[in-house]
Amino acid sequence: MNRLFFLLNITIVIVLLIVAALGYKYIKYDYIVNNYIFSKVKQNVKNELSGKDTKLQEIKLKLSDESLSLLEGYVQEKIETGDSFGGDNKYVKGKIFSEGNTYDVKVRLRGDMVRNFNGGLLNSSLTIKSEEALWNSYDKFSLLRPIQEYYMYGYLYYEFMKSEGFVSPDFKLVKVKLNESNNGVFIFQQAFTKYLKNQSSSEDGFYLKFKNDCRNGMRSKTIERSPDLTVYQKKELKKDKERWALWKNIQAKYFLVETGKIKAGELFDIDAFAKFGAISDLFLSHHSDICHNVRMFYNPDSKMLEPIAWDPHLHDVVEINRKDNLSLLYSNGPYNKTIFNLLYKDIGFIQSYEKYLIEYTKNGKLESFLDNENEYILSCEKLLVKGRTYSGVRNQKFIDHINIIKDVLNQSKLTKSLIDFDKNILMIKSKSEIPLIIEHIMVDDSVININERLFPNQLKEFSINIKKGQKIKVVSKYNSIDSEKRIDKVVRILN
Repeated sequence: MNRLFFLLNITIVIVLLIVAALGYKYIKYDYIVNNYIFSKVKQNVKNELSGKDTKLQEIKLKLSDESLSLLEGYVQEKIETGDSFGGDNKYVKGKIFSEGNTYDVKVRLRGDMVRNFNGGLLNSSLTIKSEEALWNSYDKFSLLRPIQEYYMYGYLYYEFMKSEGFVSPDFKLVKVKLNESNNGVFIFQQAFTKYLKNQSSSEDGFYLKFKNDCRNGMRSKTIERSPDLTVYQKKELKKDKERWALWKNIQAKYFLVETGKIKAGELFDIDAFAKFGAISDLFLSHHSDICHNVRMFYNPDSKMLEPIAWDPHLHDVVEINRKDNLSLLYSNGPYNKTIFNLLYKDIGFIQSYEKYLIEYTKNGKLESFLDNENEYILSCEKLLVKGRTYSGVRNQKFIDHINIIKDVLNQSKLTKSLIDFDKNILMIKSKSEIPLIIEHIMVDDSVININERLFPNQLKEFSINIKKGQKIKVVSKYNSIDSEKRIDKVVRILN
């Protein structure tokens, strides 16, 4: 009996081993099962390690035939008229179903550029207002086409800005259904309402931008002053007399800064804007500095205006290593400078900007951040791209760009000079992508103090009495207090 029992146990064990082996072989060679089980386990482990979850929330947007028809008509109107900045986009009514809740919403198109609508309504970005806050956190938000933020580039920008203490809207991926049809993965972006908080402020401040999104005088090269400021949620603000009086005071101060009656540092947080500018150089996110994209937060603790991370839009990641668009202050006219044409008059701003630029090229913060986000970015890109030609926003591109900034900071020659002996004029042009100071000119053994600032590619003329045969050298440096001086010979001579 014992022998029979032993043989029976051996038989059962052998059968179980055969079943297990066949099951493994089936799983191993069946693509669907293998892909589901093994990749799922592998990805879950990665997500646990990185603390990120790629499981997406779903938004089901329901539009009536009338609302759908109106939005499609607005899209077609944009395409046919080719009007990039023509009027406000109108809202239509709709409903959102998500996580067992129903929300009454208003929906409009987001964006102005015609190219944003060439794919039709299903491929257009939308802005949505909800009577009740979606997921208890968002009463206004946008659903963006992934390519509009260059896929995960926008996520990296907003998250890094947030980690460095700036107000930065939430930015994540969601699945979208439109009238029960799968519309793919979109980027969910938070809007400027009471739900957007500044973690460094003990009280609620408010959010500002330029009036009419700078459409008056759009892209003009001769703007004498920036458009007036306006505030978000003006109706709510008017209900609070103290806060409304505070807003009026900000408007008055802004006018005084623009007219030179008070210094920019009395209204703007110089250090915060300098830090923001340096990060803009790291990300090449100068699109956020253009007039119609500038957003600011009034911090009631500091009683200062601070920059907000908004619409970085890297035009071409392939070109991320171009140094001719390095400096925040390198721009094509007052339309592109906006706030910064006021700030760079303050030497404190220039010094802080350069200090942060040097700091970020040395402290490894961005490199560490990119490493921590890499697995999450790669997993999200698989959801977003789906076979499109896409090189990705890779860490090495940013590291290469940081090295370019280092090269600029360490370049040996900062200026190029030309002298006209007949007219006694010395012309000095900046060769750097970063603002610098012409400290003095050496003529043989004598020194002529100058102390003039030069911006990227800027040329200045100086009247100076010099004779032929004298040795002339230009001594320049960056604006940082501990910046190393460079001595450039005047090698080109007219007459």
